Amino acid sequence: MNAASDQLTNPAAFAFLIEQTAPLEAGSVSIDRHGTMTRRDRREPIRFGFQFAGRTFEATARPDEGKLLVEFTTMIGTLPYSVENRILRARLLRVLAGLRSTGLVWELGPHQELRVGGRTHMETPAIATRIVATVVTTLLPVRAYFDLLDEVLNPPAEPAPGTALAVPK
Repeated sequence: MNAASDQLTNPAAFAFLIEQTAPLEAGSVSIDRHGTMTRRDRREPIRFGFQFAGRTFEATARPDEGKLLVEFTTMIGTLPYSVENRILRARLLRVLAGLRSTGLVWELGPHQELRVGGRTHMETPAIATRIVATVVTTLLPVRAYFDLLDEVLNPPAEPAPGTALAVPK
């Protein structure tokens, strides 16, 4: 028999599952290279990703003073240097300045890569649905900022000179 099928008859694994009175807390178990389920050190961060507002976020969750700290970030684009596009840079910086009051933060990478993210604390147990609900609850009120950043970075095409705009009927 292989290790994965032995897990089905492993009394310790069953005992662990039976003693759980609620859904398994995210990150509380792991599967080792032999396919055996084991308890996981709860101090290790849980890394995960999710999609929101058309963006892919990277996130980590880790214990912090009796709660779970969830930090998340997404790539927005590249902030141009002033010499490359002064107007776009100024518009982006104005939108980013508005993030101060939202709890979101932004940072620039070494090549002007613009990332926006945030953090939130939640009560434990940290089951997957509670983590997602907490992050989405944090992001929903600021979704318009992501839409605005997209609009500034990717403005609609200007009509060619001399062409009439189509008026919807």
